[in-house]
Amino acid sequence: MSKIKTRIPLPSEAYIYNIGLIAYSIGYLEWQVLGDLLGQKDIPNEYKVNNLSTKSTGQIATLFLREDLLNKVLNDKLRTRIKQFGEKLKDIADKKNHILHARPATINGEQRFYRWTPKYQIEINENYLEEMKNDIECLMDSDTKFRK
Repeated sequence: MSKIKTRIPLPSEAYIYNIGLIAYSIGYLEWQVLGDLLGQKDIPNEYKVNNLSTKSTGQIATLFLREDLLNKVLNDKLRTRIKQFGEKLKDIADKKNHILHARPATINGEQRFYRWTPKYQIEINENYLEEMKNDIECLMDSDTKFRK
């Protein structure tokens, strides 16, 4: 990668690359499930792609975990996969939000994101980003396809 030119103090290029990779990978996961739902019949309107496409990662996860909607999915195998994907996507959405809603900070002389709320503080360091990438990889390795 070439050196990024900006007046903003930046973390390493690898750090920035990993944040972009995570954001892109989550979008890829979302499309993987939305694309598979395109061909499904007998699913609630809330699970139709036109309705899901405007939702955030967390909103999609929440819909996939709603029992009233899951009960409308007549195919048992499909219902189970939607719920499992919702559980995994919720965890990833929470971690993604920590990254995307964090603020820059200087920690031990290095630029990093730092997420703080009244309840917790999280340093978004290289370990956090590696765990996030691993979580995404694990979800991609799992049975996320609905057309089986």
